[in-house]
Amino acid sequence: MSAVSDRFAHLPYRPCVGIILLNPRGEVWIGQRKKKWVGDQSEHRWQMPQGGIDEGEDPREAAFRELEEETGTRKATIIAETPGWLS
Repeated sequence: MSAVSDRFAHLPYRPCVGIILLNPRGEVWIGQRKKKWVGDQSEHRWQMPQGGIDEGEDPREAAFRELEEETGTRKATIIAETPGWLS
């Protein structure tokens, strides 16, 4: 287990990944939440691709899996990673 995993192991949620998807023009992809998840306020709910890391899954693979699940593509290059948690 990594130091980050050890520090947060007691918390009631699993480790997650988040993706900032940029195109060559520097535009950011942000998806509108589905109404079934956020109710009638869906037009005001936006987010970047993110989700939980499955047990035994590499965080990079989890990032590409979540990207594909939420945007339909895996065509991306990782250009940077954060060393730990962001909030």
